[in-house]
Amino acid sequence: MNKAIISTGSKTTLFIGLFLAAILFAGSMAIGEEEAVRGDLYKIVVSSKTDAINLERSPAVPILALHDGYLAIVEPGNQEVLDESGFDYTLLASNISRSEMALDNRMDRENAEKFEIVYESGDMRVYRVDFEQIEKMEPRPQLIPFRTARVPVVYPETEKFDRDLISGVGDLVTLISNVSQDSLESYTYRLQAFYRRLAGTDSNYAARDWIQSKFIEFGYDSVYLDPFTSYVGNCYNVVAVKEGSIRPDLQIVVGGHFDGVSGSPAADDNGSGTAATMELARILMNEETDVTFIFIAFDSEEQGLNGSYHYADNAAANGDSIIYMFNMDMIAHYENTNTCKLYYGPILTYTDLCADLADSLVGISSIYSGSLSGSDHHPFIQNGYEATFLHEGIFSTVYHSYQDSTTYMNFSYMTDMTKAALATVYVVAQTYAQPQVAFNFPGGLPDGLVPDQPTTFSVEVYGVNSGIPIPGSGKLFYKIGGGALDSVNMVETLPNVYNAAIPAAACGTRVQFYVGADEQENGRFYDTDVPHSAASATNLAYSIQDNFQLDQGWTTTIVGATSGYWERGVPVDDDGWEYDPASDADGSGMCYLTQNQYGNTDVDNGAVRLTSPIFDMSLPGTISYDYYLFLTNTEGGVDKLLVEINNSGGAGLWTTIAVHDQTNGLDWEHNEITEQDLADAGVSLSENMQIRFTANDADPQSIVEAGVDAFKVTQIQCYEEVAVSGLQVHDSTSLIMLVEGDVISGSIELTEGYTSPEYEVWFMDDQEQIYQPDTNYYSMEISVSEATIASAELTGNWSFQINAIQPGQTDFTIQLNLNDAAYYFSPPMPIDVAPDYIVGDANFDGSINVSDAVAIINYVFVGGDPPVPEEAAGDANCDGTVNVSDAVMIINYVFVGGNVPGDPDGNGEPDC
Repeated sequence: MNKAIISTGSKTTLFIGLFLAAILFAGSMAIGEEEAVRGDLYKIVVSSKTDAINLERSPAVPILALHDGYLAIVEPGNQEVLDESGFDYTLLASNISRSEMALDNRMDRENAEKFEIVYESGDMRVYRVDFEQIEKMEPRPQLIPFRTARVPVVYPETEKFDRDLISGVGDLVTLISNVSQDSLESYTYRLQAFYRRLAGTDSNYAARDWIQSKFIEFGYDSVYLDPFTSYVGNCYNVVAVKEGSIRPDLQIVVGGHFDGVSGSPAADDNGSGTAATMELARILMNEETDVTFIFIAFDSEEQGLNGSYHYADNAAANGDSIIYMFNMDMIAHYENTNTCKLYYGPILTYTDLCADLADSLVGISSIYSGSLSGSDHHPFIQNGYEATFLHEGIFSTVYHSYQDSTTYMNFSYMTDMTKAALATVYVVAQTYAQPQVAFNFPGGLPDGLVPDQPTTFSVEVYGVNSGIPIPGSGKLFYKIGGGALDSVNMVETLPNVYNAAIPAAACGTRVQFYVGADEQENGRFYDTDVPHSAASATNLAYSIQDNFQLDQGWTTTIVGATSGYWERGVPVDDDGWEYDPASDADGSGMCYLTQNQYGNTDVDNGAVRLTSPIFDMSLPGTISYDYYLFLTNTEGGVDKLLVEINNSGGAGLWTTIAVHDQTNGLDWEHNEITEQDLADAGVSLSENMQIRFTANDADPQSIVEAGVDAFKVTQIQCYEEVAVSGLQVHDSTSLIMLVEGDVISGSIELTEGYTSPEYEVWFMDDQEQIYQPDTNYYSMEISVSEATIASAELTGNWSFQINAIQPGQTDFTIQLNLNDAAYYFSPPMPIDVAPDYIVGDANFDGSINVSDAVAIINYVFVGGDPPVPEEAAGDANCDGTVNVSDAVMIINYVFVGGNVPGDPDGNGEPDC
């Protein structure tokens, strides 16, 4: 099975290859037959990995990858499979094959005036064509035939690029300052001078040789011509290779086509993209890069992307690990100043990164433009690679004309575009995620620990970016109180699934812990940079606990800022403003954010402050919160999130207890401040504590976004153990059978207990206990839902009643809770409520007649449906079983006036 993993940044992309499809489709068709497939053309949206797998397994033949799905041909008779798979799909054309369609190779709409449009979305267009007629047309229209190979289905398991990684790649401002406008101008003027660089012509070959000589001049010792043939003749890509120092097997392709159309100087299209590719090659020649760079000047783009198809198809066939392809085409039209268009495929991680860097470094805003078939990124996307196409924001007014010269170019804008491109590919190269392992905690992480007992939690270890976890390598690292860091092997219950046991700790002790495991290639990884923390306690109390779902009295203040004030709400997750978090920290929904609105709403020209309500810390406790901070200026701690505390209800001195001045990327971070931290800062504890968070944007102006969530002050409480040796609930070990309308009385007996607290007793449906209140299928009327037993030392019985009001079985729990102590006892009490019934009405139709006798006979002799309820409605003679004698009694009652079912002795009183 041909299955590969393409790893990019902070995400993994599932690439389901050609041979996998062949195996999954065994019996449906051979790959070589797909060219001739005729059927209906559909647009199928792929929005999950399940969709991707279902598409590969379906009879649909994908022929074109889009940024949000695929075009696929489905043979007649197989359309119902789309419904069965749950796809979101649209029928585009009937009775068509790929040999009758073509993609647009132009970036304007000239072809749209000549051919029938089968599919159009944004700048992506597919036409129905007759290729025999096209070959006779002069000039030949710029169209791209569909390839015969099956398009691989890709769905990315992706996250937004982790901006924390950017700080580790060095000074990007200094790096991009190496981009020379003079160099870009000189390259473009020289390319323009090669008269009409039409593929297959002498001027094209001359330009080819000059580009090759420049790569060699830059210092590259691996420069070669990559030959191929198109209908115009012999063509050549020009390739320069810079080998990576850490992962030379991984490749980033940077390219732009150098050929032009007949009659055009081809300065913007695409002398600009070729010149930018050459400038990146010149600069990166002198920079050590972790992965390999391949710089390509593509040929014969204008005749159908022939050069890039040639290279991308061969790379895929050879199994080349191309982690990213960056294409530049038309990046300098004179009407542009500060916008660009970005085209992309199903994977957006590095396109998002490009947009972020273009904005933050050179002030160019990006227009996300989806799919496009008219440039050299397209063949890489069709082969399953991630790619970005950088294009001018305002389309050229001299496209494919004799006026496409340097006269109509803005070289300052072109320089900024080149800087954005350089920053993007360099950051990708230096931050590409190595194979590693990650961790999942199915039951969550422990917050409180039972005193003097080990605490166990479950850990799952899995690979990320092709990482392979080593079974049995899992370890728990822990530190009890002020002791030394220690570790213990976790117990492996399944391969890479563990039970981790935190050793016993005395009540009142705080334990720090984290877990780690080994990856086959890169060694040990840990689940967190900051250890988790849990307290050993008989009870954890919270003097304040706020997930911000309700307004608990926080106040906001503007301290000179003109925007970015604090707001409580659900993050808007604006796709056009990539600096806010996509969600809150704890999953509850709401949090506090700096101006939680669409658009550019960060903190500007001052500071904004968020102040808590007063809370009690007269008993020692730990302050904990999650915070979000995105900064583009991290130099010197000028921009920051300042955390201060006051012990006098806001009056007097505020003391700094934390300063957050490093960007978190797009992640929430957790922070804790212990009572010892407060003591070290000289803060005495009181009943009138307040905390405040201040986010500021100082000169020079930059992007500052902040957030606060999951704020709480936790107090550790320790009490003597409670001994409860006996608690009995009426008939709690067996199923209680009731009939609708019945009333049951029960009792709770406590035989021994702790002598100080009072006891609370209440009933709770088990469905409620698992936090699914919407799935209570049955209801019970409980006459006493909560009561306090006032006896300080309780023995004896406490009584209750339950009224049965709705048929069905459910479980109730009688819970005994001891006030101010971390103890409760919860025996289950299953109850089955039968519906109201008539004895002898075996078929439950509301009356006693011969059909009830028939129902009993069928039940007894041929396995028919049982009476409802079986031992009540069907037991007509009250002998405790359902048998043929019950049917006889019913017949006697119906036909000869015998005793009424349920009253076999005929005294008028029910016997069952």
